[in-house]
Amino acid sequence: MNAKLGIFLLLLAFLAGLYALMAGQDVAKENRVTVFAASSFAYVLHEEKEAIEAATGLELTIVEAASSTLARQIGEGAPADVFITADKVWLDYLKEAGHFEGVQVEIAGNALSLVFTIETYNAFCNVQFFAPPTAPEILSACPFTGKIATGDPEFVPLGKYAAEALKYYRIGLDLVPAANATAARALFETGATGGAILYKTEIWDLDEHNSAFPFPKESHQPILYLAASLKQSNSEATENFINFLKSEAFKTILKARGFEV
Repeated sequence: MNAKLGIFLLLLAFLAGLYALMAGQDVAKENRVTVFAASSFAYVLHEEKEAIEAATGLELTIVEAASSTLARQIGEGAPADVFITADKVWLDYLKEAGHFEGVQVEIAGNALSLVFTIETYNAFCNVQFFAPPTAPEILSACPFTGKIATGDPEFVPLGKYAAEALKYYRIGLDLVPAANATAARALFETGATGGAILYKTEIWDLDEHNSAFPFPKESHQPILYLAASLKQSNSEATENFINFLKSEAFKTILKARGFEV
């Protein structure tokens, strides 16, 4: 083999390797899905990420924040493929802005609860109830004067639902607004507030030193998690992911964490 032929063959081998690498990157890119998810739902995706990727063959990137924050980021050009919101108004916002035109998928429901540590509850309420009380019954019989953590009613779906429930029963509380549902729980867990209004799924794993009281569902709009693929997404990959969200396997995961499906 002369020198020129050897160089030519080496060049062919290099180009073949480069092509294979680029093709592999294209395939990997086609299998990537970036999910913008409400913080009260995103933790499920984080905890089950490996299982979801194994079941779908996808590579997930999960971004979490309040639904309002995520919707505004998408509106400003953030590269999301799927948006999961705790409030339909933010899907409507994106639809009006031209980022979403497909079918929205209802994934799960949630409920609202008032929670105190047992010590806090015993300090302000010594009334004996003959049946498990609801949140408005507790607050009516034992007015609480401390601070209550919840989402910011102006921007965060959790806070919006909490404000609706309090208004329904004409109850005034000193609310400490948090940036999202996870942050509201953190305020309560660290003792920054004496109580909190949280989603039922945010309190399912709290320990036995806490007492939770539900808000009747008629006191606020239905709490629903909706998912939609965005116009900029890879339709095949996102369809694969959303189909998994609708599957019995994922419904089982959600039920175990207190979601309603």
